Amino acid sequence: MSKEIITSDVAKEFVTKASEKKYILSRDYKEAENEELDALFPAFDELSMARWMLANCKDYATTTEVPNEFYLEAATHKVTSFNTAFAGCAALASIHQVNTRNVTDFMFMFQGCTSLPSVFEFVFQCDSITELSHMTNIFKGSSVKTARFENLDPHIAASLISDPSQLGDLDAAIINGYYIKVVKAS
Repeated sequence: MSKEIITSDVAKEFVTKASEKKYILSRDYKEAENEELDALFPAFDELSMARWMLANCKDYATTTEVPNEFYLEAATHKVTSFNTAFAGCAALASIHQVNTRNVTDFMFMFQGCTSLPSVFEFVFQCDSITELSHMTNIFKGSSVKTARFENLDPHIAASLISDPSQLGDLDAAIINGYYIKVVKAS
């Protein structure tokens, strides 16, 4: 059982949005543990954020921020795929941290996102990544130049440390606490 606590304001917003979508009957949560919130979205055992963004973000290519509903659904910690989740969102200027411990695929996640900050504050928790190929080109064609990846399997981390360019167009990466500069071929 998780010990993380969702604040009452976040829980109320979550329940309101869930009620609007007719996933649950509205209840007044003071505080709720993640497992309680997980139970509210049983249909999202495997959730692709790319499909979610295409279905729920009207101005996908010009959106400057991710809609709050994304965070409410991602808060269930059942998101397993960020493959191409924000690819093509050229105007996307920021994204808040979400739990990525269950994510098994980050390929092309921010491809073409040319408005993101050069130093990306979002920390990728890579506990469930089992193959290096599921991390390739996360930042291909994006404005991000430095990103951080934690809890990577040692074999995958070693491969990325020796060749961080696999992540896309980065200048540097922090991999399991090691700062790595990307050496670009001239």
